[in-house]
Amino acid sequence: MITLSLFAATSKQAEEVRQLAEQGDLQAQVKLARMYETGQGVPKDFSEALKWYKEAADHGNALAQGTLGWFYQYGQGVETNFQTAISWYRKAAEQGQAMSQLNLAVMYDDGIGVPTNKEEAVKWYRLAADQGEPRAQLDLAVMYWRGEGVPQDYKQAWNLLNHLRVTSPDKAAQWKARAALDKMLEELGVDQRRLGRMNYPDWEVVQKYIPKK
Repeated sequence: MITLSLFAATSKQAEEVRQLAEQGDLQAQVKLARMYETGQGVPKDFSEALKWYKEAADHGNALAQGTLGWFYQYGQGVETNFQTAISWYRKAAEQGQAMSQLNLAVMYDDGIGVPTNKEEAVKWYRLAADQGEPRAQLDLAVMYWRGEGVPQDYKQAWNLLNHLRVTSPDKAAQWKARAALDKMLEELGVDQRRLGRMNYPDWEVVQKYIPKK
């Protein structure tokens, strides 16, 4: 009885969302698309999900645009098309959607559907990183570390990684930042044991332990 009651309530909610969506409510269109994508309150139906995401995306909803980009990049319910994915990501990214900015950066960084362009990748990584997107912060730090798309800058790389290590609510991102910091120390020839309790001090302290060439 409880299961049936919950299902009926969810179905009723879906119908209410549909009515709003049909009236042009963009948030309702995205919500209805998500319901069809996941089968919440309605039968799972990717064609219906795509229909409503497209409707919202065509009217400027950044979340729908970014979702369509992901669908086309990974062939989720549609044939994989990197150019279409990039087009939707760009629309959302230009509206400031951090995840689309990150996804667009990765495509330029790795040359997925476009010629590799490290400078363009840095541009979008930075915009997403400024919004606190941990993967973008990590990748931007690596770009400074490697000197890809920007002049090589160990200080900037170290500070970005150290900030991510301390402030990110994402535990996986914290771990990856620590691993990257350890790798930087190894490449710079710093004996991490000499840093004592301050394993990840400010860059000014780290510099003192870099062996002279």
